[in-house]
Amino acid sequence: MIIAALKTGVILAIVTMVMTKPVLFMSYMHVIVLLGCTSLIVLYVGGFRPGIRWVGITLVGYILLHIFIDVNGNGETFVKGEYIAPVIGPVSSPYGPRASSPDGFHYGIDFAVPEGTRVLASKPGTICFAGYKGNIVGNVVEINHQDGAQTMYAHNSQVLVYVGQSVQQGDVIALSGNTGRSTGPHVHFEIRLDNGKTSVDPAPHLNLQ
Repeated sequence: MIIAALKTGVILAIVTMVMTKPVLFMSYMHVIVLLGCTSLIVLYVGGFRPGIRWVGITLVGYILLHIFIDVNGNGETFVKGEYIAPVIGPVSSPYGPRASSPDGFHYGIDFAVPEGTRVLASKPGTICFAGYKGNIVGNVVEINHQDGAQTMYAHNSQVLVYVGQSVQQGDVIALSGNTGRSTGPHVHFEIRLDNGKTSVDPAPHLNLQ
């Protein structure tokens, strides 16, 4: 089996069977492809957009996000990604200056998704906040990670975890919503480093750039 090593946003991703090991497609937004050879092992975290078509034994689709966890036969090394997107959806508001934000800066990125979409833990960690956090961010989940990073997921309709709970990457922690100061259903996602003190743009960490 050979996987084309394409970056996020490239239109065609080609999966060709050359061995008997099947491709395993997990439910919802995680697609795991484990090769039956040593040339390349690829973990796709994301999904394919509507319109996937099969051409013989070749899958052609649109990869939203992927993470390489090994090296390929050409000696190219792919860095393992630490974070996954909490939901699959278009980015409706990026990180950076924004006039409508209380202090003129948007400290995360917004994913526009329907209310009730499952929100996933971007990285393993321990829940440090779960509940209502005021009329700006609404229902919030915050996770402390072992390396001192912290992630936040805001505007949820329901919070499904509790403080002190350990979660793994990809665990469902909330359902998206429109709580707090919000113009429509979406997930506001933040990454903070230095024990939650330093805000950073999540997009590069999610392979969205």
